[in-house]
Amino acid sequence: MMFRQPKGSFHQPDPNLLYRTATGDPGGAEYSPLNAVRWLTPPRHIAALVTRTSRTGFAAELYHFGTARRKMAATLYLLKPGPYRMQFRTAGKTITSRPLTATGPQTRVEFGLPPRRPCTLTLRSSE
Repeated sequence: MMFRQPKGSFHQPDPNLLYRTATGDPGGAEYSPLNAVRWLTPPRHIAALVTRTSRTGFAAELYHFGTARRKMAATLYLLKPGPYRMQFRTAGKTITSRPLTATGPQTRVEFGLPPRRPCTLTLRSSE
């Protein structure tokens, strides 16, 4: 027997919470999805947590568990057309900061993700 006294059931993760943090969708998978992002990369050795979505901005925390720099891309769906500033940071330092223009319902962003360092991707409206 593993425990002398019986233990209650182990906590199970909430699949809806996992779905919302990965996609930025405020609803559940079965509720009219409003995905804010689609990560255009294989889902291996990577963690993504969407921390902010709106019509004027987006933010996510990213971590790559691999040992080499990884090319990344994403399609953002909720941004209104207009000028934005894309910023990619790690360890308090800006790696990339550049202007970006959203022209329609799908905005593609590309960047390089360093290995084994927590990173933040942020897009903010420049208007």
